Amino acid sequence: MSESAYASLPDRVREQLQDVGAVQIVADYDSEASVFRDVVWPGAESPEDTSDPVETADDSPDDGATEQSVAAGDGVGTDAMVEEHDSDDSAQTYRPITRREFETFLEGVSVDFERKTYGWTDEWVYESILDDGEKCLRVYSSIDCEDNASREAGSDAIKSVLLLNVADAGEEPTWRPLRKPKRTYRIQTWPQNLREKLENAVATQDELKVCSDCGRPMVLQSPKGKNRQFWGCSGYYEKTAGSDRACENTAPVQ
Repeated sequence: MSESAYASLPDRVREQLQDVGAVQIVADYDSEASVFRDVVWPGAESPEDTSDPVETADDSPDDGATEQSVAAGDGVGTDAMVEEHDSDDSAQTYRPITRREFETFLEGVSVDFERKTYGWTDEWVYESILDDGEKCLRVYSSIDCEDNASREAGSDAIKSVLLLNVADAGEEPTWRPLRKPKRTYRIQTWPQNLREKLENAVATQDELKVCSDCGRPMVLQSPKGKNRQFWGCSGYYEKTAGSDRACENTAPVQ
């Protein structure tokens, strides 16, 4: 593997290469630039049962991204090998998106979105308030607030997440995630891929209950390869100071 390709891998992927010598990733590989783009890796945090509550189908790669197998061999970064599986190259090409194009797309979704800016991010954020202010559908656009253009390929994906207001009545909203954020790769099919995620979030927004341990929202989860569902606390996605899960409570579906 070239130095540029190795350097383009996320830190955690390089660490696993050093530790175990191989890692499976999902990414676009730019052969001309010799770099990996939009890298994700299945199984980085993949619970398999109710002891680790929230493995869902969303942990698997989506949008048809190219699957890559990377092996380090004896010399990490020098003797590595990349195997590309068959894919539709036209569908895998990175596609820049402007703010105007993104907002035109959102106008076609079944709920109304408002553009937001926050001090903790430099990308445009869009929000739709649902259920009389009790829920919020938030989209992180990956479009830079300064120049209204997409971030470079490999820097980020579009993310969407459904949030629940846990503040007391009359207070400013305090939003907690109801589900794990969903990634949408900026490829040719991004509009239909994102639309499906947003419309599904709206259609399933009532599938929740409150955690008996911590009061956070719980959501229905479907473990991979298993024909069953269970309730998992959304605190699973929150990390404490010691990097532990904030809450791992689960409950059976009655």
